[in-house]
Amino acid sequence: MEELSGIFITNPEKHLLLIPSMVKTVNSLHSGLSKFVSLALNSGAHIPVISTALNYINGFSSSQSSANLIQAQRDYFGSHTYKRNDKPSTEIFHTNWLE
Repeated sequence: MEELSGIFITNPEKHLLLIPSMVKTVNSLHSGLSKFVSLALNSGAHIPVISTALNYINGFSSSQSSANLIQAQRDYFGSHTYKRNDKPSTEIFHTNWLE
């Protein structure tokens, strides 16, 4: 906790998961945390805070998330268009999903 309070004092405007020392710490502990959550859930243990923390870290560090699926759903139901990860970000797409 002392390390965290020092980080907050010296970097009050920066997201904690963007601080190099924290990135190093999270990366070194990620595999163990994943295994722990998996074992706990498979054993029927109720660990909502720890599993949510792992999901947050996974989502924060992923270039692809459920938002990609949401874009496709919005396009299907309302022709809102979407962007593709394999194309330049300036290109916008729409699919006629019923054909």
